[in-house]
Amino acid sequence: MINKSKFEQCEGGDFSLSRALAGLIIIFVGFAFLFKSLGLIDLDFNVFSLWPLLIVLLGLILLSKKNIISDAVGVITIIFVLAAVLFAVFSPQEPMQEQPETKKIPVSLFYYKQSEDEGLACGPDAVLPVGREIESTLTPIKDTINLLIKGELTEEEKVQGFSTEFPNEDFKLLSINLKDGVLYLEFTEVPGFTTGGSCRISLLTNQIIKTAKQFPGVNEVILLPESVFQP
Repeated sequence: MINKSKFEQCEGGDFSLSRALAGLIIIFVGFAFLFKSLGLIDLDFNVFSLWPLLIVLLGLILLSKKNIISDAVGVITIIFVLAAVLFAVFSPQEPMQEQPETKKIPVSLFYYKQSEDEGLACGPDAVLPVGREIESTLTPIKDTINLLIKGELTEEEKVQGFSTEFPNEDFKLLSINLKDGVLYLEFTEVPGFTTGGSCRISLLTNQIIKTAKQFPGVNEVILLPESVFQP
């Protein structure tokens, strides 16, 4: 007599629909990545986001006993999993927002260069420009003056002979006002910083004035309070 259990094994008696569908999903995902590697489809999602699928497959294994209820639950579960996988693989991905490139504008900062000062006259001809770039804003004059009084010279510029009496952490630009071609710059009063003889005052003054006058519309510069740059 033919053994019935062996016959059922040969004829597929242990077939489980939930297992079969789980296997189909794994095959489907495998083909999806294969097609991506061949350039046939465009996939852009994190494969590790599918980790809950492992829990689902574990549940299917526990439901693998051959009966109507387990197969029904397995089929419903597989349908939801398949829908989730399809959504993750083929749903349009939001493109990453690229940070807009900050626009830069070139400016000049004027500093003292002693090698160009014949006779140490401390005149405006010895106050020369060095190039910088600042972010494009609505206040380029203010930004440039603030950068000037930081007094940040590069090593190369120092080797070339540039020097400055700036910075002083207490010396700050308080306000700026351009009216009818006249630029009013108000600074803090720092005892002793803007004194030191006519030569030093001339250099400090010309650094600010020449830096400010590079901007269109600035014909004259007035430094406030008026006593700030007095010898």
